[in-house]
Amino acid sequence: MSPSAILLVVALLFLYGAERLLGGEGTSAWVVRVIAALSLAGALALRLRARKAATPGTTTHAAQSKLLWLSLGTLGALLLYALSTDAVVDGLALSTEAARRWSGVFGALWPIGVAVTLLPLLLVDRALVAQPEGLHARRVAVALDVGVVCALVVACVFPLNLIAHRLNDTTDLRYLKTTEVGEATLAVAGSLEEPVRVVLFFPPANEVQRELMPYFERLTGAAELLSLEVADQALQPDLAKNLRVSSNGTIALVKGTGKDADIERINIGQQLDGARQSLKKLDEKVHEKLLKLGRKARVAYFTAGHGEARWSGETEAVRKIGIFKQVLERLNYRVKELTLDQGLGREIPEDAALVIVAGARRAFLPEEVEALRAYHEGGGKLLVLFDAQSIDDPAAGEVFDPGLGPLLGVRFHPEQLHHARDHLVKVNGPTDRALLMTNAYSTHGSVSTLSRNKSRLIFVAPYSGWLETLTEQGKLTTPTIRTRSGAWPDADGNHALNAPEEKAAVYVIGTAAENKETGARNAALATLAAVSDAAVPNEANLQYVVDTVNWLTGDEALSGTVESEEDVRIEHSRDEDQAWFYGTSVLVPVIIIVAGLLRVRSRRRRS
Repeated sequence: MSPSAILLVVALLFLYGAERLLGGEGTSAWVVRVIAALSLAGALALRLRARKAATPGTTTHAAQSKLLWLSLGTLGALLLYALSTDAVVDGLALSTEAARRWSGVFGALWPIGVAVTLLPLLLVDRALVAQPEGLHARRVAVALDVGVVCALVVACVFPLNLIAHRLNDTTDLRYLKTTEVGEATLAVAGSLEEPVRVVLFFPPANEVQRELMPYFERLTGAAELLSLEVADQALQPDLAKNLRVSSNGTIALVKGTGKDADIERINIGQQLDGARQSLKKLDEKVHEKLLKLGRKARVAYFTAGHGEARWSGETEAVRKIGIFKQVLERLNYRVKELTLDQGLGREIPEDAALVIVAGARRAFLPEEVEALRAYHEGGGKLLVLFDAQSIDDPAAGEVFDPGLGPLLGVRFHPEQLHHARDHLVKVNGPTDRALLMTNAYSTHGSVSTLSRNKSRLIFVAPYSGWLETLTEQGKLTTPTIRTRSGAWPDADGNHALNAPEEKAAVYVIGTAAENKETGARNAALATLAAVSDAAVPNEANLQYVVDTVNWLTGDEALSGTVESEEDVRIEHSRDEDQAWFYGTSVLVPVIIIVAGLLRVRSRRRRS
């Protein structure tokens, strides 16, 4: 390229750096603008000088004249850009609609002007540099035509982009889908009492950011106190430093300002391949972070010292409650143990928002029962998870009746419920009948989400006992989950229905009760295994934990589904497995054979 063309390109690059990379503000941006203006002036001066040096009437002189006019055209396009800037639009004092149209028109014209003048200029300049003497007029004309055609093709992108933006209608058929905003997340966002900023740190035109924007636009649009910002960590280092963000690909949720601001961060990543798993669980993560910002952490106590299930050290998957603990932490609870020497035998700690008895195998001392009774009657919240699967003493199922039974309004029966049809398949034998499935939910607040989605949320209740509801001193206990019709308590352990001793019927496995005068609430479940690590990954079981905890602590307004695109294991009942087996092993081959015979017969007839 000639020196004039090089200076022109340098001027455009410096102008881009001032407006885009430096944001158009500050001393450094103006210094770069001045350098761009000087480069542009130098390019025009050199072009004018070259035209004067050329012999009039020659092809070289004509080519230099065209290059001079194209350079002036590029300058004119930059003037159009100046007319589209915020400073000019604000100075004209136009109405909102007029300002939008003004910026749109000139914002589309200036890049078209630059393309239509710069591309032909570079091609003609290249032809002139390659053959400064004896340049053929035809070569100049071809270079000019090719440059204009290429520029017009590029210019078509701008109106097409505008039309696509105005008519933004998409159909997502990809394997990867960013989750929708869940009911629970919308409820938490709507319950915020202080403003929260959502800042997405991504470079311009990032594909992960494009995946995130529809989610956060819907979320912030539904919550008055939630706002959305997009920033580039490299270009806004001060903001990134204040929010303690070290790289792009991070979402920061900020409550408050300055050093006292509460900040929660979600690391997504900048590359789509690496961000797939995070995007599938985006709603779950945002829900968790908003809960931490929206309300203070509370304490959930698990009783200990009576053979209760644990989140660590358990060898049986149906008694390990590690995921249960993680769910509580996600709901912004601090989980602690409550033993005899920590107040269980005297008085439940004042900071207890919830007390959980998870599958106790031994009896509580009378002093412990009295402490729990006093806590509950004073407005406390109690969740009791019975364990019918690992009872050491056959009489252990009656342990809670003298103490917590009347308080909960239930009597626990430890005989494991079985069902001949509605159960999971594990070993494809009679023992599978104890792996109950049900979607018989009431409309109670502790299972409201399950009730609304009963067609797809099937609760898994392995090794469940059953609950007999009681009415003690005018307190009404509400059944929340029942088995499907045809379940029976397997008293003799042979995994078969022995009538009339064992009665097939509908049995209650979950209850809830509330004292409106004191505010006390309690919930009971006849199977610890349903909230263990073996079953709680099932969506219905996980939803039961979330909704029941929210109801117990008065946060039922925050209940609802949390969306996820994460792949889950598909479970089939025995009847479904039989249908798949015979369908694929017998029915499909029969259809193929019959179709083949009919085809052969048809061909023989024609022959």
